[in-house]
This record gives sequence, structure tokens and C-alpha cells, in this order.
Amino acid sequence: RIVVRNNLAEPTSIHWHGLEIESFPDGVPHWSGLGANVYSQIAPNDSFVAAFTPPRSGTFPYHSHLNDRHQINSGLYGALIVTDTPRDVTRDHVIVVGGGGPELLKKNESPFALVNGRRTPAPLRLTVGQKHRLRIVAIHPDWRISLTIQNDSTIARWRALAKDGADLPVALQTLRPAHIEMGPGQTHDFEFTPMVQGEWVIHVRSVETGWYIPLPVIVGPRKSVGK
Repeated sequence: RIVVRNNLAEPTSIHWHGLEIESFPDGVPHWSGLGANVYSQIAPNDSFVAAFTPPRSGTFPYHSHLNDRHQINSGLYGALIVTDTPRDVTRDHVIVVGGGGPELLKKNESPFALVNGRRTPAPLRLTVGQKHRLRIVAIHPDWRISLTIQNDSTIARWRALAKDGADLPVALQTLRPAHIEMGPGQTHDFEFTPMVQGEWVIHVRSVETGWYIPLPVIVGPRKSVGK
């Protein structure tokens, strides 16, 4: 059960992107539902309880589905992580790339992008020699994006695990250069095992010329285990 409270001065709606759930809580105004029970929208200062059981684990985005291009570009989106067991957030990391920032003109979409809600995102802190899961969510409605893990001229390698919330077949879970291009609403999960300590960068940029945001990656030593 997720309580969505609308603190905006305009109606909104939230869509749980990629989840195969019942129609009514899926957040598509005047469409989701069955028979006379049709979902409408969330009025200003009102709330809506989305109750559903996710059918599988995976990485999914959620986002506005009313005046959505403007609201998503203004930052109304996020990641929804479904897991079978509690996440170890020291090894399970979420990277959300979307729109946001101040309006230049009222009701005009923001031209800016954000990574994890910031123009200067906090570093990812990884441990050398350990497997880390990177969950990447692309939810910017206007831009195709690319991400590359790089140290100087060296591109790292990672193993593909899942796409759009579904585990890949074993034959496709291959080790490959750590570079991906993604469109709006897509998610990718990768396994990354850094083998040396030091500083890397995830270069996050628009595929077409527009913007660039570096996401620092700091690979530290394993912690010694006390006797």
C-alpha cells in the first residue's frame, strides 16, 4: 500500500511503470480500472492509496501520468525496487537519471537533467573485489542518455543481469564494456566488480548534445574482520 499525497497546486497521477499489476491502481487517468470503477486523478491536497502485489522482483520507475511531460521534467519520478529479501545497500545501488531543476518560464519544461536528484550527485562508494549491483533507471522524457564507467582512458567491464525489471536469460548475462544507451522509461541492472582501488567516474550524458553529469565512483579497500 503506497499513499500518494498531492501537494501540488494542480492535479497529478502516479504510474508504476513496467509492473504487471491490477488496472485500477496503475495510475492512468480515465483508463485504469474495470467497468464503473475507473481511476480518475489525484486532486490538489488530496491523496490516493495504490494497493497492489508486485508479481516479481525487479527495478522499475514510477512517474507522473497527468500533464506528465511537464511534471516529469520538473522531477516527479523515482525508482521502485522490488526484492525478495532486504537489500544490502552497500552492494546494491540505484542510479536514477531524469529531468528537474528550476523552471525558466512558467509551465515550460526544465531543460536540465539530474542524477539521483542532483546536478552534482554524491559518489557511489564501492568495495574492491566485491560484486555490486547497479540498478539504472532512465526516466527523462526528452533525452536518450548514455552511461559509461571509465578511469582515465580505461572503460570498465560489467555483467548484464536484467532489463526493464526482468532477469535476462543466462546466455545474455555476459561480461561486456560498461557502456549503455537508454531511452525514457527503461531500466538496466548490471553486476560490477571493481578489482583495483581508486576513483572512477560514471559519465552520464545525453546521447544528442545537451548535457553531461559526472557521477564519481570511489572504490575503497575491504574492511578487516576483527577476531
